[in-house]
Amino acid sequence: MELNEITKITGAKFINPVGKDTLPFPVIDRQRVNGTDYHELPNEDSKTNVVFGEKVLDRFDRLEFAKKELPESLIPQFRQLLTRDIAASKKQLTGRIQASKQPYGDEYKLGVNMFFRHAFGNETIRAEYTQLYKHHHEGVQRLYKAITGKMPSETGETKIQKSTDMLDTFPTLVDVIPDDLYHAMLTEHKKRFDEKTQEIRRQLFTYYDTDLRPAVRKFTVRHHIDPNIIGTRMDELRKRLSIFFDDSALLGDTNALGFTHSTGQVTVDPFRNMDVVTKPTFTHEVIHNLGGAGYRVRKDETPLDDFEKELDLPEGSGLFAVVPEKSGMHIYQKLRWFNEGVTDMISHKISPSVIDGLVGYPEEISLIQNIMKHGTKIIPANALYQAYFESYDPNFPNNEQYKNMKTLFRSISESFSPGFLIRLDRLIESYGDESSEAIPVINKHFTKIAQILMQNEPIDALIPQAKQILGTL
Repeated sequence: MELNEITKITGAKFINPVGKDTLPFPVIDRQRVNGTDYHELPNEDSKTNVVFGEKVLDRFDRLEFAKKELPESLIPQFRQLLTRDIAASKKQLTGRIQASKQPYGDEYKLGVNMFFRHAFGNETIRAEYTQLYKHHHEGVQRLYKAITGKMPSETGETKIQKSTDMLDTFPTLVDVIPDDLYHAMLTEHKKRFDEKTQEIRRQLFTYYDTDLRPAVRKFTVRHHIDPNIIGTRMDELRKRLSIFFDDSALLGDTNALGFTHSTGQVTVDPFRNMDVVTKPTFTHEVIHNLGGAGYRVRKDETPLDDFEKELDLPEGSGLFAVVPEKSGMHIYQKLRWFNEGVTDMISHKISPSVIDGLVGYPEEISLIQNIMKHGTKIIPANALYQAYFESYDPNFPNNEQYKNMKTLFRSISESFSPGFLIRLDRLIESYGDESSEAIPVINKHFTKIAQILMQNEPIDALIPQAKQILGTL
């Protein structure tokens, strides 16, 4: 990959860290960087729970702002956009309800039940929804009488007795539910969601202080990693740790149970089993934040434009491009699967409540274990963990940075062939969005795939050979 000046890279993202001492990761002043992926600190707007219907709620807020600040002639456009997004949200929720009733719909069932429990708990929403259903039911009866000349023999239930009644009737009423009522349902869900997660947030902070700290220290001592260095990282992380919650997994938008910006902001799925899922997921994301890191930082020397001048930047701070060089096992945005797998291996040892295969990255772990055990030499786990927690050291010259990481990569190359790990990464990356589906198949045929990747030919020529073994995913 050709080296590029930051200021010349298309799409470069600049942030204002107000001095590098405020950045929550080690930084390195260097003039050139690899790649086009930049790290941006989450701003205050992103520090919030992610709740179903968020787009509609945001669109409604924009409409209210427009009513106050914009010409009346523009308001209909904002109303149209809100109506459009409400229709799309209703359709999405209807689809989730239908999916929840399928044989394998437990994941959806948990989410939609939670949503309607929240909505049902609001007396005003419940009364309006009940009245809407009553009118609908009476209309169906009148239509039946008009067609048959007689009333139905079964009048049916005309009251919404519980939240599941609201859930079951929603697909029938979806086209007649007023926008205001649906917006109220989303608002109530967000309100209750935020309230309920306050206690879960408190539990996770307590878990960090009382359980994770000693468990991490025990792990570092066992694997010959300086516990004082990692302890200091835990202290620093605790000061900036922000915990938020995302219910999109419950509503089927994603299979992810958690994520992190690796700057102290962690988001997890809250309404799972606390000990079996939520705490282990939180542990995984915390380990990401504790992993060894190094970020290249360069001040933008180009003249400030008018917008940037309005930022009123502190003297000497300027704008910076921040580029990840190392984060755990993530090197220049490569080896993502390797990083997730090692993070999960560490999380499993630190959080014994993790049930292997239930959450996390079991296939990535299996692939790493194949690499560690099935080459010409056994690579010890300590080498893996020591490389993971290794950070940029300002006391070393550039050619001596990341000694443990270089030793690990060299050992893997000696066990298989030069550049084997990067070649394997290229093969996995070649599957694009299906890369996670490729890993279990690679595990199944690991010996054959390894033999192909070890050939003394360009990787682009070997990938088609490997895919013949792996078949069509």
